[in-house]
Amino acid sequence: MYYHKFYNTVIFFFIFGVLHVKSDQVKNEQSKNIQPGKESALREGDCAKAVLADMVYQDHVRKPGIPFITRNATLPWHGDAKIYCVIVEPDREQTPGARVSIKDGGINHTFVNLEIVSKTGEGLDYVVQVFGKNVK
Repeated sequence: MYYHKFYNTVIFFFIFGVLHVKSDQVKNEQSKNIQPGKESALREGDCAKAVLADMVYQDHVRKPGIPFITRNATLPWHGDAKIYCVIVEPDREQTPGARVSIKDGGINHTFVNLEIVSKTGEGLDYVVQVFGKNVK
């Protein structure tokens, strides 16, 4: 009987702790004005003129979600082509709080370092495309 009460108490505090952490995350996101879909994709450069023949790099980043863990991926690309378009879009709907950013290089460079960071407890499922023209 005593163990049953103890078990229920532990479960209650675990659930209360998880809900408390989640509410803090929501408050932080609201204070930063993070809106769904705003930061979870990246389209940089003159992508309207991007053609398949100019694609110099393509990747599909998949990492499953792990409770209480933030997943991240760093994607470097170096080559001889001058980059004119970088597209990083979710393959499935992402939750608010996921971030995609260019850490180094990018448009008008011959290299790019991309970083994708998930929301805590969520996974990553992104399609990455880099377009460039050969420099002669």
